[in-house]
Amino acid sequence: MVMMFGPAVYFVACWANGGQTLGYRALGLKLVRTDGSQPGVGSAIARCLGIMICLIMLIPGVIPGALGFLWMLWDDRKQALHDKMGDTLVVKT
Repeated sequence: MVMMFGPAVYFVACWANGGQTLGYRALGLKLVRTDGSQPGVGSAIARCLGIMICLIMLIPGVIPGALGFLWMLWDDRKQALHDKMGDTLVVKT
């Protein structure tokens, strides 16, 4: 259970408390809501669920799983599917 939910708890906690994981800090990135405010727990959970959905679809090689991550390549706001689900953006700090 810890192996499955541990990473999710880490990401949700980091995104909801400051918008940065350790990797985001190292790269000078931050997660914000589309209105510029800090994401809350609800946005962080929605974003995490979006990532999980794309990963589950990606494992058996289903094309829509990859498209969920690649969506940002043609999106005007550079949002992937999980960003749209959580109403978030990744910005440079």
